[in-house]
Amino acid sequence: VLGYQDRTAALAPEHAQAVVPGNNGMFLPTIVIDGEIVGTWRRTARTREVVIDLSPFRPLPDDALEGLAGAVLAYGAFLGKPARIG
Repeated sequence: VLGYQDRTAALAPEHAQAVVPGNNGMFLPTIVIDGEIVGTWRRTARTREVVIDLSPFRPLPDDALEGLAGAVLAYGAFLGKPARIG
Protein backbone atom coordinates (compact mmCIF):
# COMPACT_ATOMS: atom_id res chain seq x y z
CA VAL A 1 0.00 0.00 0.00
CA LEU A 2 2.80 2.39 0.89
CA GLY A 3 4.44 2.33 -2.55
CA TYR A 4 1.31 2.89 -4.61
CA GLN A 5 -0.32 6.17 -5.52
CA ASP A 6 -3.57 4.34 -6.36
CA ARG A 7 -4.39 2.24 -3.30
CA THR A 8 -7.96 1.36 -4.24
CA ALA A 9 -7.16 -2.34 -4.75
CA ALA A 10 -6.56 -2.71 -1.01
CA LEU A 11 -8.10 0.40 0.52
CA ALA A 12 -11.53 1.85 -0.25
CA PRO A 13 -11.19 5.58 -1.01
CA GLU A 14 -13.71 6.50 1.70
CA HIS A 15 -11.35 5.02 4.32
CA ALA A 16 -8.09 6.50 3.05
CA GLN A 17 -8.22 9.44 5.46
CA ALA A 18 -8.56 7.04 8.41
CA VAL A 19 -5.42 5.17 7.36
CA VAL A 20 -3.31 8.16 6.27
CA PRO A 21 -4.63 11.11 8.30
CA GLY A 22 -3.76 14.40 6.64
CA ASN A 23 -2.50 12.52 3.56
CA ASN A 24 1.04 13.16 4.82
CA GLY A 25 2.52 9.71 4.21
CA MET A 26 2.28 8.62 7.84
CA PHE A 27 0.21 5.43 7.88
CA LEU A 28 -1.58 4.16 10.96
CA PRO A 29 -1.27 0.45 11.74
CA THR A 30 -3.86 -1.37 9.65
CA ILE A 31 -6.06 -4.42 10.00
CA VAL A 32 -5.81 -6.44 6.77
CA ILE A 33 -8.16 -9.31 5.99
CA ASP A 34 -7.90 -11.17 2.69
CA GLY A 35 -5.77 -8.39 1.20
CA GLU A 36 -8.20 -5.61 2.10
CA ILE A 37 -7.59 -2.94 4.72
CA VAL A 38 -10.65 -3.15 6.96
CA GLY A 39 -9.61 -0.94 9.86
CA THR A 40 -6.85 0.45 12.01
CA TRP A 41 -5.49 -0.47 15.42
CA ARG A 42 -3.57 1.12 18.25
CA ARG A 43 -1.56 -0.38 21.07
CA THR A 44 -1.31 0.77 24.64
CA ALA A 45 1.68 -0.67 26.46
CA ARG A 46 1.07 -1.11 30.14
CA THR A 47 3.41 -2.42 32.81
CA ARG A 48 2.17 -5.99 32.66
CA GLU A 49 0.29 -6.19 29.35
CA VAL A 50 -0.35 -4.68 25.95
CA VAL A 51 -3.88 -3.66 24.99
CA ILE A 52 -4.82 -3.51 21.33
CA ASP A 53 -7.74 -1.27 20.41
CA LEU A 54 -9.36 -2.09 17.09
CA SER A 55 -11.12 0.49 14.92
CA PRO A 56 -12.75 -1.51 12.11
CA PHE A 57 -14.48 0.38 9.32
CA ARG A 58 -17.46 -1.98 9.60
CA PRO A 59 -18.45 -4.83 11.92
CA LEU A 60 -16.12 -7.78 11.44
CA PRO A 61 -17.31 -11.38 11.18
CA ASP A 62 -16.58 -13.76 14.05
CA ASP A 63 -13.96 -15.73 12.10
CA ALA A 64 -12.05 -12.50 11.39
CA LEU A 65 -12.17 -11.56 15.07
CA GLU A 66 -10.85 -15.01 15.99
CA GLY A 67 -7.97 -14.52 13.57
CA LEU A 68 -7.24 -11.09 15.01
CA ALA A 69 -7.25 -12.52 18.53
CA GLY A 70 -4.58 -15.01 17.45
CA ALA A 71 -2.54 -12.23 15.85
CA VAL A 72 -2.77 -10.17 19.04
CA LEU A 73 -1.50 -13.12 21.10
CA ALA A 74 1.41 -13.57 18.70
CA TYR A 75 2.18 -9.85 18.87
CA GLY A 76 2.22 -10.04 22.66
CA ALA A 77 4.60 -13.00 22.52
CA PHE A 78 6.88 -10.97 20.25
CA LEU A 79 6.83 -8.10 22.75
CA GLY A 80 7.31 -10.48 25.70
CA LYS A 81 4.07 -9.42 27.39
CA PRO A 82 0.54 -10.76 27.39
CA ALA A 83 -1.62 -8.91 24.88
CA ARG A 84 -5.35 -8.61 24.56
CA ILE A 85 -7.94 -6.83 22.50
CA GLY A 86 -9.34 -3.90 24.47
